[in-house]
Amino acid sequence: MNHDESFIKRCIELGDEAAEAGDFPFGSVVVLDGKIVSEGRNELLAKNQIYRHAEMLALTETQRKLSKEELARCVIYSNVEPCPMCAFAIQELNIRRVVFGLRSPIMGGFSKWEILQDEGLNKTFPNTFGKTPEITPDVLKGEVIEGWKRWSGEKWKRLLAKGVFK
Repeated sequence: MNHDESFIKRCIELGDEAAEAGDFPFGSVVVLDGKIVSEGRNELLAKNQIYRHAEMLALTETQRKLSKEELARCVIYSNVEPCPMCAFAIQELNIRRVVFGLRSPIMGGFSKWEILQDEGLNKTFPNTFGKTPEITPDVLKGEVIEGWKRWSGEKWKRLLAKGVFK
C-alpha cells in the first residue's frame, strides 16, 4: 500500500466515525513530509454549524500549527472531493496537493466548480494563492463507496441516482 492509499484509508475511518456520531461520512487529513498534521471529520449536523466540514476542520488546525511556507508543502486527503468552500480554502492556504477517493460532479470544487484548478486566482492574487494544487482523484474509490454504503445503503443509492457522486 502506498502513502496515498494509507491516508485515504484514514479518511475512510474518520468518515465512519462521523457517521457513527450521526453526521455525514466525510473524513480528511492534512499531511506534511509523510506525517499527519491534523485530521477532521464532518461535524456539520452534530454541531449545527455549516462550516464544520472535515476539510475545513483539518485545514483550520493545520493553519494554527504551521507557517505559510510549511502549508505550501502540505497534502490534503479526503474520502470525497472537497466542496467549493473547502476547495477555496485549499487554494488560499496554497496547499500543494489534493488527493481524494470519490468525485462529486454536482458539488465538487474540482469536478463541478473547477476551483482547485482555477489559475486565475493564482495569477490575479499571486501573493495570496501561489500555484494551483496537483490533483489526484479516485484513490481507493471502491473502499470509499463501501464506507458510504455502511453509513446508509439506501441513502447511497439515492445520492448515486441523483449524480452526486461518481
